[in-house]
Amino acid sequence: MERINDMATRIVAAWYQLGQDKWTSNGPNFSSWTDEEYGYAHDGSSSSQQKEIVNYFIDVEDDDSRTVARQVAGEGTVLLKNDDSVLPLDASLSSIKSESGSRKRVAIVGEDAGPGKGANYCEDRACNQGTLA
Repeated sequence: MERINDMATRIVAAWYQLGQDKWTSNGPNFSSWTDEEYGYAHDGSSSSQQKEIVNYFIDVEDDDSRTVARQVAGEGTVLLKNDDSVLPLDASLSSIKSESGSRKRVAIVGEDAGPGKGANYCEDRACNQGTLA
């Protein structure tokens, strides 16, 4: 029990030290539930609410942010070497030469390698598939 108390104390101490116990803002300046300017602050709640401004449409782009975005995109780009002109692949994979016989394998890896239509596919944005960032 002493170890658990020590761990909890460390977490709570950092919480207070960073001022997370003081609410100095009115919350987020956008709603992920609607694209409209006015809506409900707690859209899923069954309590009665009045509509209020939920999306402030703040322009946060500037030249610096665009430069960083271009740099990140450039660093995240992967170029493939198209040896023997195998790309694009056909369904039979006939363009791939196999050294070990006739069996050929292709691995599709990464965050979006599986099936799915993305987080914003559902109208209410409740989809839980693909890149959720």
